[in-house]
Amino acid sequence: MTTRRCRPAPRHDDRGVAHVEVALGAVVLFVLLGLVVFAGRTSALDTDVQTAAAAAARAASRQGSPSGATAAAQEAAAGNLGDASVACTNLDVAVTVGAMDPGSTVSVSISCTADFSDLAPLAMPGVRSFHASASEVVDTYRGVG
Repeated sequence: MTTRRCRPAPRHDDRGVAHVEVALGAVVLFVLLGLVVFAGRTSALDTDVQTAAAAAARAASRQGSPSGATAAAQEAAAGNLGDASVACTNLDVAVTVGAMDPGSTVSVSISCTADFSDLAPLAMPGVRSFHASASEVVDTYRGVG
């Protein structure tokens, strides 16, 4: 009887595997960091637009005429967003007012298109629209004195 010699299985060399793992880990961390930055900016812009809508509605409710309310709301919205360093490529402020009678309601809707092109290396979208609205009641005791 002849004996067969079994060849040992070829050994695989693991050299260089750590470099590949580190490179893949770095890519994953970079993508996660990009998502955190994008989520943070999106959340901050959404909050800033909502705050601007509330400030615009407050400013509009303090005016005595519909035209004054519209102008005050637009100025307050632009000023509030400017103070928050929000650069809207397209800012639309829609004001709904009645006769500005005491107890009536003033509503403001803001639409802001923000540019995210500075996040292009992270493969994030270039622009995104943010919308917010707020309402305020015209002071019931205005003019009573």
